[in-house]
Amino acid sequence: MTRRWLALFAYLLSNSQLYNGIVRLVQRRSLAAPERYADAIPVYFDSQRTLNVIAKGMGVARLIVLQPFSAFKTSLSLEEDAFQLCKYREDVLEALYDNRTA
Repeated sequence: MTRRWLALFAYLLSNSQLYNGIVRLVQRRSLAAPERYADAIPVYFDSQRTLNVIAKGMGVARLIVLQPFSAFKTSLSLEEDAFQLCKYREDVLEALYDNRTA
C-alpha cells in the first residue's frame, strides 16, 4: 500500500478480534448451495474408515456418538422447537444427507 495510515488501519483491522469475530459470524450465517459441501462427504466417510482401521490395529474400542438432527423428527419437543440457532442450515444438511454415499 502506498498510504501509510491506510496500511496501519488495515493491519489493525485484520488483527482485531472484534472484526474477525464479526466476519466469522457473517460467514456462519451464510450458506452456499448443498453441492458446494457435497465433496466433504466421501472425505468424511474415508476418514472414519481410516480411524476404524487404526483403532482396530491398536486393539482399542472406538465409540462414535453423533448429535441427533432434529429436522428429521416429525414432532419436536417444546425445547427443540424453541431452539432456532441452527435452523438456517437445515435445508443444506437434509440435501447432503440425501446425497451421502456409504
